[in-house]
Amino acid sequence: MKKSNTYSHLIYNNQNNLKKCINILIKNNIKIYDIYSPCPIKNIDKIIKLNIKNTKLGITAFISGIFGCIFSIILTWYTMNYDWKQNIGGKPNNTWINNSPAFIPVIFEFIIFFSVHCMFLYYLISCKLFPGKKNINPEKRTTNDKFLIIIDKINNKKIYQKILKTGILKIK
Repeated sequence: MKKSNTYSHLIYNNQNNLKKCINILIKNNIKIYDIYSPCPIKNIDKIIKLNIKNTKLGITAFISGIFGCIFSIILTWYTMNYDWKQNIGGKPNNTWINNSPAFIPVIFEFIIFFSVHCMFLYYLISCKLFPGKKNINPEKRTTNDKFLIIIDKINNKKIYQKILKTGILKIK
């Protein structure tokens, strides 16, 4: 983020006032850098048209699911056919392909296991979350009950007056 003297922090106590302000900002071509909110605001990304990057969680899930499938096939082959051959019901069957219908639940569970854990790790890495990381929230009250918009400094008095009429609590 830039230095705080190049930004204005607009603090609101409800979403309706926040949306009124966003409409004013968009009409006057003022860049919105970020919005902090204690709860999700429906369709806010479409209203302000932020350049939000699409994540690669779906690709990560698919690739890690493939690894989970390969790992489970190798594991079931190793445990049932190579390391500990079993004679079940007097009919030994030492080929994995003939026994594979019995392993479908195991394969499915490994696919889910690998997908979930790899997606979790990918999310933590992509968001740069790790134990002991300091909070970067510019206004602590946004985790409780306040809404915050970060924009460029406002130099136009007419726009400033319009924003004041939207029910703003504080401008920093």
